[in-house]
Amino acid sequence: MENGKLHIAMVAQHGCIRVIKESLALMKRGHIVDLIANQVPFGYHFFDTPILYNDKNQLRRIILNSSADIFHVHNEPDWLVAATREVSKGRPVIYDVHDLESLRWHNHAEGEEVEAFAAADGIIHVSEPIREFAEKEHGNGLPSRVIYCWMDEQFVSSDKDIIKNPSFQSIVYEGGIDSKSKPQPYENSPQKVVVNIRNLTGIFAKFREQGFAVTIFAATPQQQEAYEMMGIYVGQPVMYPAMLSGLRPHGLGFVGCPINTPLMQLAMPNKLFEYMSQGVVPICYNAKEAGKFVTEHKCGVNLESLDNLKDQIGDVRRLRKNVLKLRNEFLMSKQVEQIESLYEEVLNGGK
Repeated sequence: MENGKLHIAMVAQHGCIRVIKESLALMKRGHIVDLIANQVPFGYHFFDTPILYNDKNQLRRIILNSSADIFHVHNEPDWLVAATREVSKGRPVIYDVHDLESLRWHNHAEGEEVEAFAAADGIIHVSEPIREFAEKEHGNGLPSRVIYCWMDEQFVSSDKDIIKNPSFQSIVYEGGIDSKSKPQPYENSPQKVVVNIRNLTGIFAKFREQGFAVTIFAATPQQQEAYEMMGIYVGQPVMYPAMLSGLRPHGLGFVGCPINTPLMQLAMPNKLFEYMSQGVVPICYNAKEAGKFVTEHKCGVNLESLDNLKDQIGDVRRLRKNVLKLRNEFLMSKQVEQIESLYEEVLNGGK
């Protein structure tokens, strides 16, 4: 550390957009930020040094030879945390919990998740209820912060790029939409079902039946005939700025899940803030925490069911006015001091 500026290594598998958002905010504060990932993600060029690893042994060698002051490790997978700790030579390890596996399946924590919490010096969560759940499961002895998936300024649509009159009969979705994987037992969920939680065909069928156009930007390249046969446009993955641009003509953006799953109910996903950044009104279903957020800020709708959608959605133009006002408020730069304070705490206190 020099003049209060840190050398930070972000350790991840695919270097998702949350990693990029946090890193950009930290670099703007003058910190050196490297990326250690096993694939080249969008935004790799933003980093001071991007480094690729092929397997666990190579990751260990990279960590061992890194000059970073602190390692900020992102799941999934969770094994990255313990692997980093093994060769960190006493330097602090932060565990940024994008998706808490025990909450995803509503099970008691086991295996790699337990090892990750044991290996970490500090924890970052994506929402307050998820932090509360994790501390009941793993204890609250570690310093922690809640850092929401807010946007970097450069990705927020400018006034000149905002669509003045988007279609409020059109809903867009970005994310996973796998309709072909075999359903998995979800016996510990409140609904005790067997389901593929990324199969959104049933949800979007209800929107189509009620006169809405549906557009999807898929997270991964897949054949998606089940959606296309319903008259839904499925766009294959594109670069992040192009995806954001593609959201703008749509009045509504979907956040949610086919069933009541604990992780989705408590999450505050990237897509919520990405929709808002482009002037799109979030529509939430089986997403309690996101629904609470849009209700409190009067910037979206929390659906109680998939019936009578137009009545539930109501006066979208009023909601959109609030979305446009708020899109420049929820910025990662406004949270970066909390990340820095966590770094300072673990560097001073150690483990």
